Amino acid sequence: MASRLSQIASHLVPESMNHHRPSGAKIGVKSDDDVVICCAVRTPITRGFKGGFKDTVPEDLLAEVLIAVKERTKIDPSL
Repeated sequence: MASRLSQIASHLVPESMNHHRPSGAKIGVKSDDDVVICCAVRTPITRGFKGGFKDTVPEDLLAEVLIAVKERTKIDPSL
């Protein structure tokens, strides 16, 4: 996994500046390990430790985000 992260990170640096690009690491080549961003959802923002969510645990906010992603993308959660 570390080598895959290194490969992905190398995509963010221009090739002329990247002397550590592993051989075979090519932009645009698909891999079964690729991460795909399918949707972007954010939690509400309030004042830190004083706002309306000061007593809400992070897991409850995350649950709402994951439910929204499931509904928006229609991805089968069993996958």
